[in-house]
This record gives sequence, C-alpha cells and structure tokens, in this order.
Amino acid sequence: GAAAFLAGEMAVQRLLALGPARLRAVAAVLALATVAIGALADLEVQLAVLTVMLAGMLMVERQQKLAGPEAASMNVPLQGL
Repeated sequence: GAAAFLAGEMAVQRLLALGPARLRAVAAVLALATVAIGALADLEVQLAVLTVMLAGMLMVERQQKLAGPEAASMNVPLQGL
C-alpha cells in the first residue's frame, strides 16, 4: 500500500512539475523491500521500519526544499571577479 501511494505521489509530482520526484521513487522501492522484513519478522517490525523510512524521506525532502533557494543563490556568478 505504501509503495503504491508513493508511486502515485511521484506520478503527480512529475505530471504537475512540482519538483524532482526521485526521492519518492526510491522510497517506493524501499517500501516494497520491507515486504521481505514482514515475511521474515513480525508485522510490527515491518511497520516500524516503514514508518522510520517514510519519516526519513519526509525529513530529507524538507531539508532539500529549505536548502533550495539558498543553494540556487550560491550558483549566481559574482560580479567583477
């Protein structure tokens, strides 16, 4: 379910040109990988791993958005040099 949701979110981001969707694609693949954890361990372990992974993805996205304008201003050539 989480992988399908992330894939849909990635498609919407690309369709509406809301920014790079690469992080969502990686998270969707990692969400699929947690199925193996659920098969080998308890469901609670899989849900905990999935929750941590999704929270981490959201934190990285937030950092990228906050660093976006600052990083873009660093690419502006300096005048007179």
